[in-house]
Amino acid sequence: MENKKNPEIFFHAGLERTGTTFLQRAVFPKLKNIHYIPKNQYDKKDKIISNTSYSKYLLSHESKVIQEELKKFAAKYPHAKIILVFRRHDKWIASHYKRQIKNGYAKSFKEFIDIDDNTGLWKKEELYFLPKIKFIENCFKRPPIILFHDELKSSPEDFVRKILEITGVEDHEPIPFKAKHTSYTDKELKVRRRINQIPLLKTIEVNKHKKFRTAKKLYNKTIRYPTLHLGRVIPESFLSAEPLIPKEELEKIREFYEKDWENIKAYARKNNPVT
Repeated sequence: MENKKNPEIFFHAGLERTGTTFLQRAVFPKLKNIHYIPKNQYDKKDKIISNTSYSKYLLSHESKVIQEELKKFAAKYPHAKIILVFRRHDKWIASHYKRQIKNGYAKSFKEFIDIDDNTGLWKKEELYFLPKIKFIENCFKRPPIILFHDELKSSPEDFVRKILEITGVEDHEPIPFKAKHTSYTDKELKVRRRINQIPLLKTIEVNKHKKFRTAKKLYNKTIRYPTLHLGRVIPESFLSAEPLIPKEELEKIREFYEKDWENIKAYARKNNPVT
């Protein structure tokens, strides 16, 4: 066991909608011979690391914008090895949009992200991945390790094998790879979005009154699943023929960020440890 003052630290900087919850619940706690600091103990990480003598630590923190937390972490652990999981831009933003509808968002995909005029809720610059990597390079002493969500979905065993090799862990307890939650269909989400558009239920993003926002959030949670389940029984003829997410919009996003995506893959080939 290494000196506790110089342990090997791995930090999974989880971008939302890249399998972070699955990794935090089903994978990281199962790894042997590495001390995983779970999500509910993350705020106690410094105390845990300083008061224990494990040779390896693994932490995971999820956020849409992870840079602020990484900057604070780097100030104390500049030699930590950062692990990032990326999802191709069009798939990533589509997943975000569907989640927002489930949570009460009422607007169209074009209003969520507008590649043409950049007037959407998400701005184009928020989707670039390479600047996130450059930020990490400037904060930490080592280049980040890049993994891909597609492999987690298609070959989870291979994905976990890479985690083992990256962390130097040789074994793990059985991992439940079967998904516990099934994604909602576009039809169910179209119904949810339509109900979200009712003025009484519509998410009012500009309202700053805390009590109003809290009540609105609670109300949306209360009706969320009944309205989603309603989408299973409502006939297609009752809904607009327009797709939930137009394919041409996703294609524009894929093409717009194609160079950034290729840069990310090239970075992984160059800098990832050989596995």
